[in-house]
Amino acid sequence: MNCKDKEFLGNAIVECAKKNVKVVFEHKKYVSADGIKCSGYFDDYEKELWVAINKPQRDWFPVLAHEFGHFQQWSQGDPVYMKVSKGHNVNNDMWDWINGKNMSEDRIDKSIQSYQKMELDCEKRVVEHIKDFGLSIEPNNYIKQANIYVLFYSLVRETRKWYKTPPYTIKGILDCVPPTFIESFEIPEDYRKFALKECF
Repeated sequence: MNCKDKEFLGNAIVECAKKNVKVVFEHKKYVSADGIKCSGYFDDYEKELWVAINKPQRDWFPVLAHEFGHFQQWSQGDPVYMKVSKGHNVNNDMWDWINGKNMSEDRIDKSIQSYQKMELDCEKRVVEHIKDFGLSIEPNNYIKQANIYVLFYSLVRETRKWYKTPPYTIKGILDCVPPTFIESFEIPEDYRKFALKECF
């Protein structure tokens, strides 16, 4: 880890501590967020930020930057975050729907689109940090992975499933998205084909 990465890491821990948010680095390949396996998460209700770090820094450090982006959204009261905040429970129906709860088409559409807007805002924050701190995260590749993640919610709407293999780790999918932030949540057909085959 270089000096710039260490500076960002220290800054993130300090900023979280100011808001009484506990940062947990778990020496495992994955952590569990509400029963779903993931690389990290921020929980505004429990005031915890978790990152699984039993992997190379190039894999876990961007996750830390991403979850810190969610922390910032919450700490600043950003409306795109508050719409799906666990602590506010306004529009986070997507997870209940994935787990089998029935609800109207309009309601689930609204929830998923709210998540996509929130995630896209978070990803843009991460790229700002990459540039401001000079982090060891390659920005164009990060943006491609971010686009893949945000677009995956559109596939969740079609399949009612979350991924088993993260789509942003699949090279074929990386080739389907641009290195600039998306302006539409319409999933490319090549992406859909790769994801349906590889992610579930």
